[in-house]
Amino acid sequence: MTETSSAAYMTRRIWLSLRFGLFNSPPLKGGAKEGLQPLEKTKSLKTRTIVPLRSWTTAKVICTALLAIVMSAFAACDLPLSSSLPVSLNAPAQTSLRVGVAAHSITPNFPVYIAGGIPYRLALSVHDDIWARSIVIESDDARIALVSLDLIGINYDDVVAIRSQLTDTLAFDYVLIAATHSHNAPDVLGFWAPDLFCSDTLYRGIMRQIVVDSIIDAAESAQPATIDYAIGNSGSPQLNRDTREPNVIDDTLAIWQARSLSDDAVITTVVHYAAHPILIPSINADISSDFPHWLRVAIENGVDMPDLQLAGQGGTCVFFNGALGGRIVPNGYSQTPRNEATPEQHRNAEAYGYTLAARALQLLESDRENFSSETDITVASTPISVAVENPVLNFALRGCLIDRGIDIDRINSEVARINIGPLEFFTAPGMLMPEFVTGEFIQPTGIDFADSPLESPTVNELSTTGRPIVIGLANDMLGYIIPRGLWDAVPPFATSNELPPYGEVVSMGPNTAEAVMRGWQDAVTSLNNVR
Repeated sequence: MTETSSAAYMTRRIWLSLRFGLFNSPPLKGGAKEGLQPLEKTKSLKTRTIVPLRSWTTAKVICTALLAIVMSAFAACDLPLSSSLPVSLNAPAQTSLRVGVAAHSITPNFPVYIAGGIPYRLALSVHDDIWARSIVIESDDARIALVSLDLIGINYDDVVAIRSQLTDTLAFDYVLIAATHSHNAPDVLGFWAPDLFCSDTLYRGIMRQIVVDSIIDAAESAQPATIDYAIGNSGSPQLNRDTREPNVIDDTLAIWQARSLSDDAVITTVVHYAAHPILIPSINADISSDFPHWLRVAIENGVDMPDLQLAGQGGTCVFFNGALGGRIVPNGYSQTPRNEATPEQHRNAEAYGYTLAARALQLLESDRENFSSETDITVASTPISVAVENPVLNFALRGCLIDRGIDIDRINSEVARINIGPLEFFTAPGMLMPEFVTGEFIQPTGIDFADSPLESPTVNELSTTGRPIVIGLANDMLGYIIPRGLWDAVPPFATSNELPPYGEVVSMGPNTAEAVMRGWQDAVTSLNNVR
């Protein structure tokens, strides 16, 4: 479904022609044809140097930025809105589940700007490959895909485009695409390099195709499987902490493992936990997935260090982030031994990834449960409309600096609840603050909307299992999803140090949370109505 103004759309096209016509990106090594080929699938862990292009001059960057500012001042060139239809799927247990997995590299082989940290940070080398890791779960009556991307986020428009590409090849009832939130991967959002060169636009197209290929490969590898799982917390010391007042954390640690019914071999091990992958310094010029890389290495291949031994599980490990809003960051890994052979800027990420892997595997060993391979699959998704109240983001979207559909001040997004037997997932289209999960609401004096209660019902209240798992940055990147009753953008600030809290500047606005929570409630209601 698409809504657009033809005049605004034409203005957008003319503007883009000016930008990319006057300031063309340098050709890729080997020419455009070679550059459009899918990126190589490799598991090399050695640092690689990205092949340099011919010089990108400072003058070109400055001139393009000035042109963007001038044109943006005159053009309100809204892009068409993208949206997927709502899904209400209730596939009762009749046949055995089949599970497949595939991991395809989305590592760029040409220069791109890195998301997170300082703007216009150019990737100069590759420390570890970044991935599209896809899980397909199906029965005779349903097929869904869960995809994890090593990116800081993905726009809803790209998710809709990937789903559309898939329909030409294979039918899916639902496709979820979530980002791990790596701060050392290409900027596909445009927030850190808003005047995108053609190489970045090219990367997005290649990335979408690789995601499609990974989902199809996962579907083709699907086989009858049984699933073990465990849901608990990270133990002591806790593996995440809140850097925003008041201190509220969702410490849910979940792990599930699909094994082949034929030979009991591990197909995939999936880990869910909330923590920002920001352990590599923001000035780093290496492509990396941060701690999820080391988590996956540890679970797939094991760890053999003098003070840490883990048995490899085999199969393909997939990581999904959780309710990491409020700026939930890694914690509790200081005692993990460092590997002196690892580049210094990556050692903390390695230590934390190994620590999280050890805790997850310990949880699976101690609290392991199993559900029948004949189990229900249910999905309820709802499109939502979100107001872009943040003036900077609104200007960037309407001024053609960020390539995403917007209608004056509103964008489309989506929320969902997914059940696979006893596993219950709530998809959050951004960085959800933990208050929306736990219901813990501590309102400091001096916030902007003192009379606003916590938006409800919370995830725990909507849950039918009592052990919900939030998948953050799922199908979209709306920035921080903050309770209106904690919004603190106008001085004097309610923080103890009287400085502005981090979050509002990268949030769509104080009413985003209401749209998300209402969407979840509508999704749950719609599913109940079809049962």
